[in-house]
Amino acid sequence: MRVLALLPVAAALVSTHERIDSMKDTFRGVAESAKKNGGKIDQGTKDAIQGWMNTMNSTLVQALIDEANDYQAILNAAWDNVEGCASSRVATFADETSGVKGHAISRDDARKAHLDSKNCGTKCADVVEGHPSLLQQWPTGHNHSYDTSRHWGKEDEAADYSAGSTTHVEELAKTTCETLAYNDQSTKCATLDIHVKSLAPTPPKDWCTDASATTHENRPVAHPHTTAISQRQWNSWEARDTSNDVVYTWFHAMDQWDVTHVDTYKAERVACHDARRAHQHRTQKTYQLQRAFESAFCAWTNSIDVTCHVYDGCYESTKYTHGVQLALATTVETQLKAQQAALECVLCYGGQILLDNTDLSQCDNNAGCQNCDPLTIEKKVPHTKVACDEKQTEKPCTDAWKTKEYGCFAAETPANDCGPTEACPDAVLPSWPANATESGRL
Repeated sequence: MRVLALLPVAAALVSTHERIDSMKDTFRGVAESAKKNGGKIDQGTKDAIQGWMNTMNSTLVQALIDEANDYQAILNAAWDNVEGCASSRVATFADETSGVKGHAISRDDARKAHLDSKNCGTKCADVVEGHPSLLQQWPTGHNHSYDTSRHWGKEDEAADYSAGSTTHVEELAKTTCETLAYNDQSTKCATLDIHVKSLAPTPPKDWCTDASATTHENRPVAHPHTTAISQRQWNSWEARDTSNDVVYTWFHAMDQWDVTHVDTYKAERVACHDARRAHQHRTQKTYQLQRAFESAFCAWTNSIDVTCHVYDGCYESTKYTHGVQLALATTVETQLKAQQAALECVLCYGGQILLDNTDLSQCDNNAGCQNCDPLTIEKKVPHTKVACDEKQTEKPCTDAWKTKEYGCFAAETPANDCGPTEACPDAVLPSWPANATESGRL
């Protein structure tokens, strides 16, 4: 032990039990010799014994205390390291910048942006809350009620859903969220559909099949309506007034039908196509935000996995080291107290001799250690390992997670495909300290 290096030559005799026992024998010998000489102990012997006692009190006893304090500090440091794992875990979970809470904030911000664009901000029930490339695809198997490959109303312009597209920016400005955009296009296109289905024009009698109107006659006189016909045969209907001219009546009826319906039809058709195009652009924007949300959610779940993994490695390593230090400190404490008890006996011998008392038996009867409290090493118990209850089993793109996050709006405005290729990648876990595993302790 380090104590030995602190002892002077005279006190070094008590550095072990054997040497302490040797000093006991020496003091007993002094007492026995004094008995033979009438119980008188000469002053020179007393001075030598006093000198040994002073050395033991000033050097060896303090050295034992210092040794206990040193091992106490080592054990405390090992305990602090174990508790530091828990403190670091708590701090990482609470860190709003780069820790788990920060990722949770990013997750919730991304969810809000997605839902603001999806259904004007209404969250599905029981979602987890609290402390990429552009998409050119649509959900597999979902019928949006129209051809999504067509850029409605701007068929001569390829659909561009990038942030830098002027058309994309303009179309997004027309809608607030996908749900309202879907309802708007559905309503306007239904109006057009109902109007078209209601159109049933009834033309006048087909003049081509009216025998009375198609009689060929020779009319040497001038045509009543035009000078272009003068020398040919012409039909009798050609000479009728417009009021009873079947040709005029037929075309006039068709013209009036156009006047009544065509402008309304065109306006409704434009409104339908414009609404569909706005819905397309809003939906694609929502899909981009969906991907950002899923990425943020994955970053949050991965931050939990990494934090728990780092904590587990820290705990296993420091707990093992603490166990080693605890065993050593317990052994050292036992040895130090044994030496202190032996020293107290030797000091008792010396005190009796200085009093010219040659009967040392009362020192032997003093059982135990009277001043061992300073040598007691406190053994604080480390915390029990914290389980990773925060770990998320439901995350992109498990069925349960999709139902929880997207199920409430899946009927008319479904989320985009979320599957194996979009699932959360496994977290990149750092290596543990070597002594955190059994193999590393060999």
